[in-house]
Amino acid sequence: MNGIEAMKEADSMVFVVHDDVSIREALENLVRSVGLRVEVFASAEEFLRSKRPDVPGCLVLDVQLPGLSGLDLENRMAEIAMEIPIIFITGHGDIPTSVRAMKAGAVAFLIKPFGDHDLIDAIQQGIERDRLTRRRLAKLTEANEAFRGCLDALASVRELDDFLGQVMAAITQQLGAVSSLLRVRNFEQNTLPVELVFQNGQLMTPDEAKFPDCWRSLSVVEQRAACFLDQPTTVTRILDPHSPIPEALRFYLLGLGVKTLLIIPLTSGGQANGQLSLRFTEERDFHPEELEIARALAIPASLAIHLTRLAKAARQSAVLEERNQLAAEIHDALAQSFTGISMQLGVAEEQLAAKEGDLLRQIQRANEIAKFGLAEARRSILSLRSSAIEESGLTTTLQRLVEQSNIAGLLRCDFRSDDIPEERLPPRIQHELLRFSQEAISNAVRHAKPTVVSVTLRWDPPNLILKVKDNGSGISSASLEKSEGFGLSNMRTRASHIDGKLDIQTAAGRGTSIVLTVPIP
Repeated sequence: MNGIEAMKEADSMVFVVHDDVSIREALENLVRSVGLRVEVFASAEEFLRSKRPDVPGCLVLDVQLPGLSGLDLENRMAEIAMEIPIIFITGHGDIPTSVRAMKAGAVAFLIKPFGDHDLIDAIQQGIERDRLTRRRLAKLTEANEAFRGCLDALASVRELDDFLGQVMAAITQQLGAVSSLLRVRNFEQNTLPVELVFQNGQLMTPDEAKFPDCWRSLSVVEQRAACFLDQPTTVTRILDPHSPIPEALRFYLLGLGVKTLLIIPLTSGGQANGQLSLRFTEERDFHPEELEIARALAIPASLAIHLTRLAKAARQSAVLEERNQLAAEIHDALAQSFTGISMQLGVAEEQLAAKEGDLLRQIQRANEIAKFGLAEARRSILSLRSSAIEESGLTTTLQRLVEQSNIAGLLRCDFRSDDIPEERLPPRIQHELLRFSQEAISNAVRHAKPTVVSVTLRWDPPNLILKVKDNGSGISSASLEKSEGFGLSNMRTRASHIDGKLDIQTAAGRGTSIVLTVPIP
């Protein structure tokens, strides 16, 4: 199948903006001649006012236009998160203009006269770029739902093996693996024995999966030497004779039709406690987004393994308390990352149901927030490490948290602080302040829909005062009194852990101010 046929199958659309009617008609005829749909506009303003179909497409744009120029339109589209690939055409091109356009993300900058095939090739490239962007957005949406399912399961399943099975199934299906295998560390023997296998859509024991006895337990030392426990993810080609996988195990996997392994170490508290391997029947590469999603979805498994170990050594009441704490850790670390995606997709859903509004614009905004979500997931994964504050300090870590919570055009987050004597702050207080801030920002974005969130950290001896203020819809008196919602309950719990005083000031339509005062010994 050639590129043009692929574009036809995708039901693509080409938009043309040019003020010369004869050139506009010529471009329209050229695009139609290769079987593509096309809409033409005489000005940038007319294009912005139009309702565009929700299909992959690209924009053929003249540089010199009356009113808004082509470059002005490119800037305006960036401001409103309208991400349509642009192909510039002009009869008066120069290097500075072309450099400016390409730096802003244009697919091509064609100077007249150019060949018809040059334009069609650029159109093909632009439509393919848009199609890939939409596919990645769909994957992020699926990952968001999978994450929510895992989070709900941790609070509801009776047996943690069932929860681990749900996590394995979610990651396996999300990445299109044929099967997956979970190893849980035996700390006494310092080995990684096989715990569970997910294949043929079912969760199995090693016996049920007929996994070879000789490979059921691996040495932690050997796995670390092969870098399987020290890297965030490892992709191994089974057909590669130089693969660190033992030869006999490679032949076993090849016999199952497996050609690629994706290995994800599972850690808790900076310590390896397991390993998740995903098997693929084709030689494949992974987009960075896919690896980030896999690591994010593996975090609940890491924490559940840690919880299982606690359950074997503690009374049931202690286990339940730790279980709630670990669920809160997951909530703190990752829920904020996907909140913005859910907000924008919710708007798009409402507009689709009402058959009004600019649905494509909302989905494009969701795509922008999805990129932010990936950055947030990466930051959240790193922040779970106990050394996160030790490496950068509390103030710098809080500032990074706040800055990375910004969403262009939707949410502005500001951070200010005094000269904080961090050397006087116990590590436990620093840890709880970071988690408290994550919870407060996530709670505001998820429930109050603010446009501005301000975080301040102030030293008023002998107290450290953290304030998170937003201009959102506020919290109802009933919800405030009952501490409804995971967020408020978590914040009250964290405040009590460090003898802090929590003060929440809020009113309907007037935002919320959350002040945590912590005495420093």
